[in-house]
Amino acid sequence: MKLAFSVIVAFITLSLSAQSSLKGKVLDQDNQPIDFVSVFLFSNKDSSLVKAGYTEQNGNFQLDLSQTGTFYLQANFLGYKDYVSNPFDIIANESKNLPDIRLLPISTELAEVVVKTTRPLVEIKADKTVFNVDGTINATGQNGLELLRKAPGVVLDNNNNISVKGRTGVQIFIDGKPAPFSGNDLENYLKNLQSSQIQSIDIITNPSSKYEAAGTAGIIDIRLKKAQNIGGNLNINLGYNQGIYAKYNAGLSGNYRTQDFNAYGSLNYYNGLGQNYLNSERTQNDMFFNLKNVVNENYKNEDYKVGIDYYLTPNNTLGAQVSGNNNDGYWRPEGKSLIGINNGTVTQILKSTGYNPNNSHNNNYNLNYRFDDSKGQSLNIDADYGFYNSNGNNDLSNKYYKPDELTILFVNQNLNRTNTSINIYSAKLDYERNLWGGKLSIGGKIANVNTANDFVFYDVKDGEAILNEDRTNNFNYQEKINALYINYSKNLTKTISYQAGLRLENTRSIGELTGLKPIDEKDKRVDRTYTDLFPSAGISWQINKDNSLGISYSKRIDRPNYQSLNPFEYKLDELNYQKGNSFLNPQYSHSLELSHNYKGFLNSSINYTHTDDLFAEIIFQANDSAAVLQTLNVAKQDNFGIHFSASVPIKSWWSVFVNLGGNYLYNKADLGEDRKLDLKILTGNIYMQQSFILPNAFSLELSGWYSTPGIWGGNFKNYAMWSIDAGIQKRILNERATIRLSVSDLFNTNHWKGSTSLGELKMTANGGWESRQIRLNFSYSIGNQKSKSKSRTTGMEDETKRLQKSGSN
Repeated sequence: MKLAFSVIVAFITLSLSAQSSLKGKVLDQDNQPIDFVSVFLFSNKDSSLVKAGYTEQNGNFQLDLSQTGTFYLQANFLGYKDYVSNPFDIIANESKNLPDIRLLPISTELAEVVVKTTRPLVEIKADKTVFNVDGTINATGQNGLELLRKAPGVVLDNNNNISVKGRTGVQIFIDGKPAPFSGNDLENYLKNLQSSQIQSIDIITNPSSKYEAAGTAGIIDIRLKKAQNIGGNLNINLGYNQGIYAKYNAGLSGNYRTQDFNAYGSLNYYNGLGQNYLNSERTQNDMFFNLKNVVNENYKNEDYKVGIDYYLTPNNTLGAQVSGNNNDGYWRPEGKSLIGINNGTVTQILKSTGYNPNNSHNNNYNLNYRFDDSKGQSLNIDADYGFYNSNGNNDLSNKYYKPDELTILFVNQNLNRTNTSINIYSAKLDYERNLWGGKLSIGGKIANVNTANDFVFYDVKDGEAILNEDRTNNFNYQEKINALYINYSKNLTKTISYQAGLRLENTRSIGELTGLKPIDEKDKRVDRTYTDLFPSAGISWQINKDNSLGISYSKRIDRPNYQSLNPFEYKLDELNYQKGNSFLNPQYSHSLELSHNYKGFLNSSINYTHTDDLFAEIIFQANDSAAVLQTLNVAKQDNFGIHFSASVPIKSWWSVFVNLGGNYLYNKADLGEDRKLDLKILTGNIYMQQSFILPNAFSLELSGWYSTPGIWGGNFKNYAMWSIDAGIQKRILNERATIRLSVSDLFNTNHWKGSTSLGELKMTANGGWESRQIRLNFSYSIGNQKSKSKSRTTGMEDETKRLQKSGSN
């Protein structure tokens, strides 16, 4: 077995360029490894920066060098005293190991208790911004969607669409691979994902060519906690939330590791009732339609992950992983619409009720092989299969009354049944090696996606369901993506480094609509083939020990998600519905960003993004009385942004994080039929969190955010929004257990309001959900918590991001 793997590696590998390396390990005062410690190598001659890096999860670091001489090392980590080594020499082709480095905490005596600072809430790295969620009180008891609202530069609008630094089209990753959902399914997954499962949130605004080209706003990677400790251990989480209704969650995770293998697993459960509301006032064709709608919902979710990594040799690892989730729930919309003429006279009233049970199942299987010689050469191979299935029902009753609300004019009742099944196959290879004093990365991927969507529509007459052949149909979609990439990074000088890459992607997609009745040829089939090049590049400059600059560029693509392509209709009632669009084109963006870091805690950036064929959800007039929400390509968008963030340890027991951003947006499009967009708006947002470490193992957090008016979709103007959270926690049982109590949206202000105007349609609307909740959480860790092993992610890529539940259509 060892020989076979050695032959594989030797077959694809060129001889390595000669280099020196410096290795070491950073420990705390208890001899435990510290991860993400910044390490800097300086020339002893003129104190110029030679190389920078950080420690891995086992506390180890390695700096690869192309020069020799006399140097000294500095290590920095928030809450610890800076470490500076004595001078030492490095000669050509030497692999030098430094003695273990021990950092001492900055501590103060407070009521006879030694208080230590924690990892900073936000860390700025060369290629990403890391939002450290684990351990923060206000994160506890919340879900993934609520945590994203707090992440630096991330904004969620009234419809929970996600943007980063004012840019839409962000791609959500889970543990290094795209989330297997989008749209409503992604929203539901994030709502069911509890904060106790989340370690950190990585924000990558301009990914290199190694990443998928999808995502015009870059990538948000939600890193889940891994049970990675040596020996055996078990982590338990229990939570209770009380809003309008009660919600419960529980989770188990654990692992067992020896020198030869690591087995791990997790199981999480969520069950809860919720409520949201929507009110709108709409005018079109000299008529008005005033809607009040309340939705009560119930969601049950179970998700699991089981995996094993087998260490064939110190350099070769073989792994397998199975993960999945099950969602089961329903939602009950109940609405009332006043219908009349514009002089204020009500002519009739529509009362609608619905019952929408739905369930979905997702399972993913991964096989992984990894070779890493710890000298800069690595090979990673992933083979993945994913299966997704959802079933949804929509039973809708529309009763029209005279203005007295007693006399029924007529009743329209219908049922629809939807089923979606999606199969995804992918294989991916990534190879890295040191070359010409830098690092070369090459790789490729093939992926095949097949989706089948069935929509069966019934009209209900006198209690009998009658098949409506005009509206019953089937939509099948196939997509194949082949990709190759190359990326190279190198230090040009002691203070300047760069990376540049190119990605080639070929896409073939076929969508076909069939029905019981003949379908117009122009709507029946969509067949596209396109090939694109996606360049990316970045330069960083360490001006001096306090200041660094970076500039990056990338071209990105967003392919339509499967729900947006699916032409089925989903109706809130007969006057308000959503419809897919099979003829959506991909959207392309060019993004440029200039960033600055001062002393490791103050970060600023200026960015510009131009997007062609921008995706936008547009509300427009469907007929004389109805309004439709549909995703369209709305020509172009220009986005200018400026952002600041700072993580400041004011005292050893008091730290503050502030994130401030502003964007200028310009949306322009001509949709025909006197429907033109020409929107220009300046938007801004601010987020602040203060953390206090108190005596007797207590800690306190207070956070809040504010967003100025902005744009949702392509033509909906939002009003300002804000919210404040507060929480307190105490560590017990020898710090193995934690009890947390928090309140989200303390003043119940997290509700949206806005307006739109397009052609004859004019609308104002507002809505919200039970955002104010009291949350109680208990967590407990059992077993060996001393040292950690390296985690592994799987390789299913961009196409899984766009999975969609047609039951929501």
